Amino acid sequence: MQVNRRSLAAGFAAILASTPAFAAPHKAAAEPIFKVDTVSAKADEGRLVITAHGAVSTGGWSNPYLRQKNSKDAHVMAFEFVAVPPPPDAVVIQALVPIEARATTSVPLARISEVRVDAASNDATIAIPDENADQQTFQPAPQR
Repeated sequence: MQVNRRSLAAGFAAILASTPAFAAPHKAAAEPIFKVDTVSAKADEGRLVITAHGAVSTGGWSNPYLRQKNSKDAHVMAFEFVAVPPPPDAVVIQALVPIEARATTSVPLARISEVRVDAASNDATIAIPDENADQQTFQPAPQR
């Protein structure tokens, strides 16, 4: 059997066009997660450790973190709970999936008394504990 170059080139082109294996990796920016469930804050050796638990609307989210942002209230340290969503063509579970993020910062100045963590559908606020207090946890009110 004899194969000419033109049909061989056309065959390779069809194979390469049908397989996206050589596509660039997914480089999405972090987006706010769906909701915040709980926020806790703990003063520890001059540092403030903030932990947030929440949920994303599908599986496949990665690299969760608390991104500090400006607050309109001078007494509130604000964060946005974000993560990198899955690629648009990814096959993921269609369910609420738990997610956690933690941020460590220096204990804020005396005028800062609260920490707020925002998500796409809600937010949660907690008072900043002093160094001698136990860890505090806040659960937002149920949504209607």
